[in-house]
Amino acid sequence: MNRRSKLTVTLAVAGVVLLVIGGSLGYYLWWQGGQAEQAAAELLEQMRETSDGEDQTDASVLRIESIGLELPVLWEYSLEGLKTTVCRYQGPLPGADGNLVITGHDYLNGAHFGNLEKVTVGDEIQLFDQNGGAFIYIVYDLAVIAPDEAQELDNFQPPHTLTLMTCADNANSRLLVRCRPKTG
Repeated sequence: MNRRSKLTVTLAVAGVVLLVIGGSLGYYLWWQGGQAEQAAAELLEQMRETSDGEDQTDASVLRIESIGLELPVLWEYSLEGLKTTVCRYQGPLPGADGNLVITGHDYLNGAHFGNLEKVTVGDEIQLFDQNGGAFIYIVYDLAVIAPDEAQELDNFQPPHTLTLMTCADNANSRLLVRCRPKTG
């Protein structure tokens, strides 16, 4: 076998190896999303079964009908919590002055905030607190920022707003969905 043939075979083998590794990683990330989706569904069901009025889950519910999303929101942010559902990242409770930021993973299978980029200006976002109170928001802006532009979370329309945040562009940027309270 000549030198050129050896190089061709080596490159072909390397290409196959990279395809197998990439496919395996893609499948694993897809599987992770399925696991997270199941965990969120179980938490949501647990919340619905709680009928005595006690706050046993420290969670509320986020609903975005335009993308078929309904998820529990954990009010304590943690990396472990993000594996289950979306979490309050910072800000006040719904209705209080300030910018409530809810963050979540954008799983490849569409779980959690995996389809958040499909939300459009004018879409309605519903947030139900632990006591059954409903807060209705309207999307007024979508922005893509660099991961180090956290100061953008302070860019909101007072007095109180909701911002949904997730990764975008293979975690090279962040998608912000900015919402204001629905009026009228």
